[in-house]
Amino acid sequence: GWTYDLTGALIQTPEANTEELSTFGALALKPVSVAIWRGCVFANPDPNAPDFGDYFQGVDQFAADCGFDLSHYNMLRRFELDIAADWKLVYDNSVECYHCPSMHARTLNTLYDADGFADANWAGRVRKVMARLKSSDQLHHSIQLFPGSYLVMDPVIGIVGRFYPVAPDRTKLVFHFLAAPGATTSDSERYADLWSETLREDHAIVTAQQNSVSSGMLEHGYLVSGPEASVHGVQRLILDAYRQAIDQQTPQSGGETNATVT
Repeated sequence: GWTYDLTGALIQTPEANTEELSTFGALALKPVSVAIWRGCVFANPDPNAPDFGDYFQGVDQFAADCGFDLSHYNMLRRFELDIAADWKLVYDNSVECYHCPSMHARTLNTLYDADGFADANWAGRVRKVMARLKSSDQLHHSIQLFPGSYLVMDPVIGIVGRFYPVAPDRTKLVFHFLAAPGATTSDSERYADLWSETLREDHAIVTAQQNSVSSGMLEHGYLVSGPEASVHGVQRLILDAYRQAIDQQTPQSGGETNATVT
């Protein structure tokens, strides 16, 4: 029964006495930063977070160039997946399409020309993809925002997705599939089905990788310079984020932190 106004201030606490009311008055809801961007709402728990466009430099121009806007797309379904793997392995898998012709031959690769996914690289915290639909000359556009947001707009389907760590060996994916304006329900449903199956295939891939990494037998890996350039890019972003977080730590008792990242 506690009630807050639209600024987050606590304005009613049933059955509280006068002394309690004066104490409870300080229990306002915590402010957050919110950005509304082309049909999507982004929230950041930091009330002093940088401006959305400044943080994801270049995304506004890309969206303007291709007309990226999900505000006219309609909700189709929600898809969730728990992956028994470290989120960094999931991220590696999500940014390259080297595996698409083989692992997704009957799913994603039947919908799009996979070369478009493979050619995209990171520009700062933004990765922009443009690929041709195999059923026509129309184009698929997707935007990845580091860390963890995935946006898709094409003439058949829209997607608002995110993935985030739940535990050191568990990652959760939440995807909202949207029907494109003008697309038939059957086409949008078919695309959503194939995207869902693609994500399940990725689940199998990354779970196997997690088992290999966890075995202790894998000393290092290699990246193919062309098709896996985006993997190197996202690994660099992750490494830089860890370094920044360590630099911002407050040393205890005046001492130096022992944390290092290599």
